[in-house]
Amino acid sequence: MLGVYFFIVANILVLCLIAFLKAPSGQRWAGMDIDDE
Repeated sequence: MLGVYFFIVANILVLCLIAFLKAPSGQRWAGMDIDDE
């Protein structure tokens, strides 16, 4: 069962990474100060 848990966690991390990469550079809810302007 531990493998299933790890698989789910890995999927969540991948989805978060994809969402972060696709997010606009002006996102401030992520807690990062990005000045691309």
